Amino acid sequence: MIYEISFNIKRMAQPKKAICTADDTYLIFIEEKKNNDVLSLYDPITGEHLHNVKLTYNGYKDIISMVTIPKQPHLIGLIDADKGVVMNVRDKKVSNEFIYVLTLLY
Repeated sequence: MIYEISFNIKRMAQPKKAICTADDTYLIFIEEKKNNDVLSLYDPITGEHLHNVKLTYNGYKDIISMVTIPKQPHLIGLIDADKGVVMNVRDKKVSNEFIYVLTLLY
């Protein structure tokens, strides 16, 4: 199936790639809405927009990279210039108990 998704990417030197969660539940983009960064979540099968996750956690900086977390389908790693956090895209929260995972990955 082929579909088209239109969204507002954030102005940056190199646009970030979209990722798909470990279980293919979500297709995720970093998007800019009203001068705030959000994660836009889409259904990878239908292309339907599901919801947005506002990126407003403590110490937020521009995201350099996004990674999937193996065996944790609703978690993704967000990496900025100083640190990485794990975001629970299902509950729309930063998941503190999984922060150590990113240090093991990098």
